[in-house]
Order: sequence, then C-alpha cells, then structure tokens
Amino acid sequence: MNVDHKPTLIHRSSDRSIVHTLIQRDHGSFYIDRPKWPTISGRRYPSLSEFSAALRLMGLKPVQVAGS
Repeated sequence: MNVDHKPTLIHRSSDRSIVHTLIQRDHGSFYIDRPKWPTISGRRYPSLSEFSAALRLMGLKPVQVAGS
C-alpha cells in the first residue's frame, strides 16, 4: 500500500497495534529497516515477489485493503 505516495508495509506489532513500515529501494532492490525482524531487516530483495515471499515465510499474510 502507498502511504503519502511511499510504498508501505502495514502490519501489526507484537502488542497488536497497527504499524507502518516504509518499503525502501536501493539500486533497484527492495528492503525494510525493522530490527525486530532480523531475518529480513536490511536484506535486499531484487524483486517485490521475492520480498513478498520472505514476508510470507515469516508468517505474514497479504490482505486487500478496502479502497486501495
């Protein structure tokens, strides 16, 4: 989802609150900076599909946001 025209991952934190994490780009790769997720934080993924697969392996599930 885009928040303020920036690609953003919207998810729940361990305390169940809603969190917005910016999806960043670096020389064509995708990554996030989220130290609580050490398996993927800072790791560069060459495509959104690979980034999405890594999120799914962590247990995140994609959902459709109304109006997007």
